[in-house]
Order: sequence, then C-alpha cells, then structure tokens
Amino acid sequence: MSNKLSGQEKSLLEKIADSSEELLARRAMIILMTDGGSSAANIAREVNLTPKTVQRWQKKFVQKRLGIFPEGLFAANPLLTLVTETEAGAKVQTAPRPAKAKKAKKAKKLRQSEAKTEYPVRNTIGLEPTDSLAEAGRKVLSFHFGRMLSHEPGTRQGNDIEALHDMRVATRRMRAAFRVFGSGFRQKTVKPLLVGLRTTARILGQVRDLDVFMDKLQQYQQILPENEQAGLQLLLETWSAKREQARQEMLAYLDSKKYRRFKKEFLKFVTTPGLGVKPISDDKPVPYQLRYLVPGLIYDRYEAVHAYETKLEKATPETLHQLRITFKQFRYALEFFAEILGEEGERVIEAVKALQDHLGELNDAEVASHSLRDLLAEWDQNQAHLPLTERQSPTQLAAYLEAKLEERQRLLETFPQAWACFNQPELRRNLALAISVL
Repeated sequence: MSNKLSGQEKSLLEKIADSSEELLARRAMIILMTDGGSSAANIAREVNLTPKTVQRWQKKFVQKRLGIFPEGLFAANPLLTLVTETEAGAKVQTAPRPAKAKKAKKAKKLRQSEAKTEYPVRNTIGLEPTDSLAEAGRKVLSFHFGRMLSHEPGTRQGNDIEALHDMRVATRRMRAAFRVFGSGFRQKTVKPLLVGLRTTARILGQVRDLDVFMDKLQQYQQILPENEQAGLQLLLETWSAKREQARQEMLAYLDSKKYRRFKKEFLKFVTTPGLGVKPISDDKPVPYQLRYLVPGLIYDRYEAVHAYETKLEKATPETLHQLRITFKQFRYALEFFAEILGEEGERVIEAVKALQDHLGELNDAEVASHSLRDLLAEWDQNQAHLPLTERQSPTQLAAYLEAKLEERQRLLETFPQAWACFNQPELRRNLALAISVL
C-alpha cells in the first residue's frame, strides 16, 4: 500500500477499529497494520482473513482511501464526521494539551493505584461438569484476564520480550473463549468487551511481531561469518525503529483512559456472576451444563479441522493459513475444558500442538518472506536516487530472503508427514475417551 496515513486518517481508522462493527473494524485494522509495516500474511493472521482478502482491501484503500467505508457510517456518527471534516480542511477547535510531565505523573499515580489492587492469578480455572456454559466462560475469562494483568508490568518495562508475548497470548485466549462460550451471554453485554480485547491485541501485536522478526534475524545473523553480519544491520535498524515507534504507541494506549475503562468493565464482568447471562427456559429441558455441551463443542471443532483432509494435497498458502486458525480454535477449546476431560485429553492436546507448531513456523516464514520482499523493493527505490558510486548491494538481505524461502519450502514438503502423525485412529480414540468421562 502506498502513501502513509495522515494524522486524521489514522485517528478515524482507530475509532472504526475500536467500534463494535466487526466487519468494518477488521477493514480498519488492515489499513492500520499495513501503515505500521505489517505484511499481508501477518495482518491476515490477526484479523482472521486470507492474505488475498487483505491485499484486496489494501489496493482498494490506495484507490479510494476512506471511501472503502460506507457513507452512512460517517453520517451516523458525529465524531467520525468531525474527523472527516478535519481531513477536508475544516477548522476545528481542539482543547489545549496538558503538559507532558503532568500527564506522566498522573499516569504513574494510576499505575501505582492499580498495583495496590492486583487481580489474583490462579493456577487452575476451576471448571466443574455441572457449570453452566455462561458461568464456565466467566471462569475461563477471569483466569486469562488475571494472566493478562500479571504480565502488564513486564510489558511496560520492556526488559523481557516474553512478558509482552504472554500478555498478548492472554488476550487471544480471551477472544477465543468468547467464541466458545459467547452463546451463553447477551451480545449487548459482551460486544464492548470484545472491542476492548481486539484493540488491546492489535496494539500489543504490532510490537510482538517485530520482536519475533528481530529475534529470528539475529539468530540467522549470528551463524554468518563476521564479515557478512554487517550486511543485515540495516534491516535490524529498520525493524528496531519501527518497533520503538510501535512500543511508544503501546505505552500511550496502556496509559490511556480507554484501556483503564476496558479493564474496569472487564473486571466487573468476570467478578459478577449472572451478569449478561441469557435466561434459560423453564418450559422444556435445555442442555446448558458443560457435561451436556462440551462433547458437541469439541467435536464441532475437530470436524472443522478434519474436513481439511480433502483439500491438503493441493493446498494453497491461504488454505494452510485457514487450517492453522482452525487448529488454534480446536486447541483452545481442548485447553479450556482440560480440567473436566479424561487424562487422554492431554495426549490429544500434545498432538494438536505439534501440528499447530509446524503450521506456525510455516506462517512465520511466509510473513518474513513478504516483509523482506517489501524491504528489497523499498531498497531499490531508495538506491535509484543515489549516484552509481554510492549505491549498495542488498546481498545479505537477498540471502536472508532465500533462507526464509528455503525454510518455507522445507515446511511445505514435510507438512504431509506432520499431518499423517496427527490424523491417526489413536488420536480419535483418545479424544473419545477424554470426553467419555462427562
């Protein structure tokens, strides 16, 4: 996508991304993540769409800019209309910004206040077979909400990249939990919580993705001869600068009223039994307890995975990308219910993890390849403006791209074997035995 976002465009897109309109929010996230330097494959992973769909919206935005959104969106929302008018050049009075020192001091006090009321982190979720779907979901969400909060201080400090990784994982698991348990709640209650989770995951993801890229690049750099390592320094510096910008945006978000309000609302939700629960009919027997619902919830997700078997012989990267997402949903469901399943469930989870890891490595290689291609194209454009004697060769960048393409090819070639290890009668027996205890 060409042309960077203007300040007004970015502000507007952030508001749309934070809205409860799922389809429009995804569209806005595509443009925001593109502007932040994410590749199509990486964006697709975050918004649960195919890379081709992401690229289609990227191209449309270049052609139409904000015209990719329905006109009625702006008419229905005065705040969005205000931003659009600003984009067109209208004069809008804005309140003077408070001094940075004052804002920083206030944010510090708020963080200290929050630290005094830490949310407990538990070792187990505490599910029971007789739990209702909704209250079981509340337990799962409470468990991962505690983990998200526990990793926030480390994420802010930035000394250990695993703190950010773990905080992001917690947000992803909460989003997955709403897919599993969401039917037990009123949409009016959970929609604002999902919006907050989506925003938080997006902000954290922009930093985490660059952490992964830089870590893998540094590993590759270390195995090169010393005289060749400098050829990758430009790429490291480019990603490092993008990461620092993304990190500053992340810290600003974590200090924002929006994030504090999200945490307050989520805390109320996970600590108030009955809040937002759909009523259960007394007229006829309705399966609402886990012991009745879990078999169907798990087998539905297993069937969704198994159905890919007919498509794998000539699978496209987009197909494998969707399979990875489907596997993730299957794994999360198994892990959410692990406490009430038989011990065989652990073996199923291990098999699912093994194949999901394979698909994850394949996706990482795909994402890195796209990023490197984009960087090489940008390199050529920048070099074209220099005198011939000052132009540099991107030899090591090209070599790193080749290494990533070779890794991608190896993972593609070994995927049938990885699938065969997963797709065994033993796994189906273990799955049935794990569920049979209910």
